[in-house]
Amino acid sequence: MNFNEQKKEDTQKVSLETSYFDEKVVNRCPSCNKVNESEALYCEECGHELSKIKTCPSCKSKVTEDADICEGCGEWLLDHRCKFCYAELEENQKYCGECGNPSAGIVCQKCGETSFFDFCKECNVPLTDDAKSMVANLKSDPEYERIREFIEGDSSEEVKVDEGSSSREELEILQNYLSKSEKRNVERKSASLFSEDHKKAIEEMSHKADDEIRRREAKKKRLEEEKIQMMKKKMLEKREYYENTASKTFKNNQEARKFHDTIKPRGTRGWLCNFTSTIHSCPAGCCEPWHGGYWLV
Repeated sequence: MNFNEQKKEDTQKVSLETSYFDEKVVNRCPSCNKVNESEALYCEECGHELSKIKTCPSCKSKVTEDADICEGCGEWLLDHRCKFCYAELEENQKYCGECGNPSAGIVCQKCGETSFFDFCKECNVPLTDDAKSMVANLKSDPEYERIREFIEGDSSEEVKVDEGSSSREELEILQNYLSKSEKRNVERKSASLFSEDHKKAIEEMSHKADDEIRRREAKKKRLEEEKIQMMKKKMLEKREYYENTASKTFKNNQEARKFHDTIKPRGTRGWLCNFTSTIHSCPAGCCEPWHGGYWLV
């Protein structure tokens, strides 16, 4: 199965913001993702003890061992840890000593939502200085702009060939006039309005017009073939981009979110995570995005 077929299969398997921790999946192993019998105390696949699965202190949903947020309610799970860089925080500490960000989160100036991610979960506006710097650096990177162009660009534009003035149409008008004039002359038994030299000139014009039409058709065909080759090249580049992005892993969840939010293209349908093959509205909706994933455009 090639990458495009796998991608189609992945998107057909899941729906937007389908929770990995659906109530029907009551005993999924947090270590290997194996779905076990509801009464099982240990994972049938890897032997992990299932009775010690963590739950969210807010909504009591099941959460994985490496999760920093609850996918069910969005609660931050790591007490006394900075929500942006995971540095240790003392009780009632208002700002992180490592990254300088407020421990309670940042209010987005665009939509007013409080977020503990580098990018606003609602409108994708960069909130931290680190996120703003990454966006600025990428915007000045020619390679990044090239990637955005072939991800977002519409390669279905029609091939337009400048054909100039239509001498063929003018010739047809002239030939029609000649035919009608000849017919009237026969009926009236009068002399022809066009001499033999004129008729010969018109015939030569007809041959030249036919040659010009063939030349333009050949040019249009050549341009269409070049367009097809260019589309194939862009498709291969896009596939390579998705494969490289999907296989990229990170040292922690926030680094993954920051990276994918930075490269988010326009017109996305969601972010497909590698961890549970779930489509989230953005990486902030995934409890373990460090496994990687990619934007669906």
